[in-house]
Amino acid sequence: MSISDLIEQQVQERPDAVAVRHPGQDDGPGGRLTYRELGRAANRLAAHLRARGIGRGDRVATSLRPGPETVTAFLGIVRAGAVCVPLDPADRAQRRRLIVRDSAAVAVLTGSAGAADYAGLDTVVLALDAEAPEIARRCDALPEQRTGPDDALWVCYPSAATGAVGAVEGVVVPQRAVLDLVRSTGPLRPDSDGVVARAGAGPAFDAVAFAVWTALASGAGPPDGRTGTAVGGRWPGRCRTGSSCAAKVSGSGRSSRC
Repeated sequence: MSISDLIEQQVQERPDAVAVRHPGQDDGPGGRLTYRELGRAANRLAAHLRARGIGRGDRVATSLRPGPETVTAFLGIVRAGAVCVPLDPADRAQRRRLIVRDSAAVAVLTGSAGAADYAGLDTVVLALDAEAPEIARRCDALPEQRTGPDDALWVCYPSAATGAVGAVEGVVVPQRAVLDLVRSTGPLRPDSDGVVARAGAGPAFDAVAFAVWTALASGAGPPDGRTGTAVGGRWPGRCRTGSSCAAKVSGSGRSSRC
C-alpha cells in the first residue's frame, strides 16, 4: 500500500467530493478540484513525466505557488514513481538552486515566469503553463504503480541547515513514515469553514504532510461539497528547523540524510 493507493481509494469511493480548494478562488477556474479531477490531472502529469524519462527514485523539484496545481504536481510526481523536492518560490534564488543541485533533482516543475531562476543547472526545467496543452493530451488513467512504503516520498530541506552560504542538508522521508502519520490521525472532520487541513498553516514539513497527504488519503471529511484541503498563504516548502523535521521523522529510524 502506498500514499497513491490510499488517495486512489478516495477517488473511487468519493469521486465528486472536493479534494483541494484555494480559499477565495473556489468559484474561479482551477480554484477547486474534486477527487476525480485531481486523480485524472495527476495521472496526466505522471504520464508526461514518464514520457520525459522520469521514473522510480528520480527526484523532481516543484517551484509553484499555493493552489490546486501544486497539490496536483505532488501527486503526479509520486504517481510517476519519483520523489518530491518542494521549493518555496518566495525563497531567494540562490537557496533554491543549491537545493536543486544538492538533491540531484532531474527536473524542476515551475511556471514560465520562474523558469529563468533555474537556467544553467544540470536539470530539465518544465514550465507547466507552457506545457499544459501537451500534458492535457496525456492518458488520464492511473499509471502502473511501482513504489511502496519503503520508497522515498519527499526530500525536506530544513531552513536552519542553510545558515551558511552554500550549505544545505536535506532529509529523505520514506512513504512509510507518512503512511504511519495518516493511519495514526483517525477520521478527519472539517472546521466551520468546511476545511479539514490548511496547507498554509506553517512552513514545517510535518504540517505539509498533515495538510496534504493526510487529508487527501483520509478523504478530507464527509462529502458535503465544501470539504477539502485548503491551500493558501505562504507555501510550506521547507522545514521550520532542522530538529523539528529530522527528529520527528528520523526518530523512527525510517529516514535518511541526502
